[in-house]
Amino acid sequence: METDSTEDTGKSADPKFDNWILVESFHVIRKSKFVFLALLPVLFLVILADQYLSRVFLIDGGAVTQGAIVRMALREVALSLVFAIPMLVLAFVVHASVLRHQFSWQVFQNIERSKLRAFFERSILVLAMCAFVSLVPTILFIFDVVYIDGKLTVKPELVSTVAVITFLTAGCGFLMLIWTITWPVSVILDSDNSIQRCFRRGKKTFWYIIGRVLLISPALLVIAMVASAVIVPVAKALVEAGTTFSASPLGLPIWLAVPIGVINSVLYAISTVVVAVIISRAFLVGEARLNNDQSGERSSS
Repeated sequence: METDSTEDTGKSADPKFDNWILVESFHVIRKSKFVFLALLPVLFLVILADQYLSRVFLIDGGAVTQGAIVRMALREVALSLVFAIPMLVLAFVVHASVLRHQFSWQVFQNIERSKLRAFFERSILVLAMCAFVSLVPTILFIFDVVYIDGKLTVKPELVSTVAVITFLTAGCGFLMLIWTITWPVSVILDSDNSIQRCFRRGKKTFWYIIGRVLLISPALLVIAMVASAVIVPVAKALVEAGTTFSASPLGLPIWLAVPIGVINSVLYAISTVVVAVIISRAFLVGEARLNNDQSGERSSS
């Protein structure tokens, strides 16, 4: 049994979960396998589109220009938002599985459309905030470069300023993400889903979320390494054998681009499920800690 209680600030009231995070994640995947499998082709197509557009947006024969930087940054933001749609569908199923004990397509049949819409609206808002934060270093870099003799050169007097602003922006964005990550989830249950409650809950579960992500990262890394072990030996053997092939529009031979896309799709989907389980549990833990604090205040008064 996994015990999520720790030392202080009301953490003794934390709910206790029967299964470890990875076990719970694969349990959800098994119960919602049809949704999981249906979304894999969508993720696969988005990954291939990303590979294709990466080649299309190489401007001026690979030369780095301010225009190329802007176009590639906007491409990444746009693709990230498109990529987020199937991920959010999968995350919603996971949240409903953990919080409401409903699985697969049953989730969409038994939940109010207003809650579904609110979840996606809030999730996209949080993702848009993260996308803006990710664009800040790119914007700063554009102001930090100048053309000298036709070459793009960094202005040395602005390097430290850009580095400090980038660091502060990334830090603030990270804090905002952790504090608001349970805001979309809160609409699934009939509870206080206000942004004020979300911030209070985020402060209570800040280290819980970071700790669980750090704890689970090695396991995800092992899964990625096992998946890579399927592709790398085959590619190495073909190269050593002198196999010739022509590059596809994806920048890779089709025989290599397709399996890489499939493996990446599976890894992204599994990671989404695991992170969604952590977020759902963080919501339950945060609510328990807040309710415990409120009970303590009423008792003392």
